[in-house]
Amino acid sequence: MTAHPQSRRRVSRAWPRRIGALALAVAAAGLTGPPIAVAQVRPDPPASPTAMTANVIRPLPLPGTKGSGSDLVASAQPTAVDPQAADNETATLTLNRPGKANTVATASATCDGCAGTATATAQVRFLPAAGSIRADNVATAWNANCENCSAQAVSIQVVTARFAADVTVTNRALAINVACTRCDSTAVAIQYVLVGVDPIRPRPNTTTPDAETGQLATRIAQTMRSAPPSLQRAAILADAQRGRADLQQRYGASSATVTVDYQTG
Repeated sequence: MTAHPQSRRRVSRAWPRRIGALALAVAAAGLTGPPIAVAQVRPDPPASPTAMTANVIRPLPLPGTKGSGSDLVASAQPTAVDPQAADNETATLTLNRPGKANTVATASATCDGCAGTATATAQVRFLPAAGSIRADNVATAWNANCENCSAQAVSIQVVTARFAADVTVTNRALAINVACTRCDSTAVAIQYVLVGVDPIRPRPNTTTPDAETGQLATRIAQTMRSAPPSLQRAAILADAQRGRADLQQRYGASSATVTVDYQTG
C-alpha cells in the first residue's frame, strides 16, 4: 500500500473508516504542484496518505457555470443494495476573480462484488480579471473490506488561460486497496494547460468540455476495462498525448502541455 512521499505515516486501525473523506481532503489540500511537465507520469507513491486541509477561496461563477461554485465532483460509491454505481459529470467552470478550481473523481467499493466507476471532465476558463489562479485535478479510487470488488476513477481537466504566469496547477491520482481480496483499484488524473487562449471569445464548441476530451475519457475507460495492467500505463499516456495535440489545434493555443498521473492499488 502506497502514498505520496509528502505524507508518509503509519496506518492506524481506524484508517479505513476515514477513507471516505480522502478525496475531498486531497482536493482541498494546499499542495504546490511542480512546474507544468509534458507527459509526466509519476511512479507509484510510497505508504498511507494523510488528509490535509487548506483555506480555499471560492470565486463567484459567471452565469451559466455548472458545478458547485468552482468545483466539479463525480462520485460513485456502490452498496450491497446497489452494487454497480457509476457517475459521469462534465462542466465548464469560469472564474472571474482570484481563486481555485477543483475537478475531482472519486470511486470506492466496500461491499463484496461491488464496482464503482467515476469520471469527471471539466473545462476551466480564467478571465483576465481573475489574476493569479490555481487549478487542482484529483482522481481517487479505493477498495476496503470486500471481495471481488473494484473502483475506477478518471478525472480530466482542461485549463485555458491567456498567460502561463497566471496559472498554478496540481494533478494527483491515488489508488488504494485495504483488507480486500481479489480487488482492483485504478485512478487516472489528466490535466491539460492551454496558454494563449482568448477567454473572452472562445472558439466554437469550446464552451463545454469538447469532443476530444469526451472521447479521451471513453478510451481510457475502455483501456482500464480491457487492457492488461502491464499495458495500461503506456496506452493511457499515448491517448493523453494525442489529446494534447487535438486540443491545441481546436483552441488555437500558443502552447499546450499535459500531465498524467496513473496509479493502481
